[in-house]
Amino acid sequence: MLAKMCLDAVSSENFHIWPVARIEEGIELLTGHAADTVMVTARSRQNRLRQSGSAAYRNGRMMKNSTSGLLALIPSVPDIRR
Repeated sequence: MLAKMCLDAVSSENFHIWPVARIEEGIELLTGHAADTVMVTARSRQNRLRQSGSAAYRNGRMMKNSTSGLLALIPSVPDIRR
């Protein structure tokens, strides 16, 4: 069950829920780009970081840094976890 705050946001059309059957559909919804294009771009960046000897790549912080970057894009979203 969703939190009341989330249900209210959906009812007032401030928040939307889209069902997806495959992760690729979710990537396309979130980015506005074809999933294969996003994956090619991500792999290219990962390869550049690996080849450059990036400390983030060596220390396994790529996912943490990526997550932080994504969260920075949505600072106004309240924490609805209960």
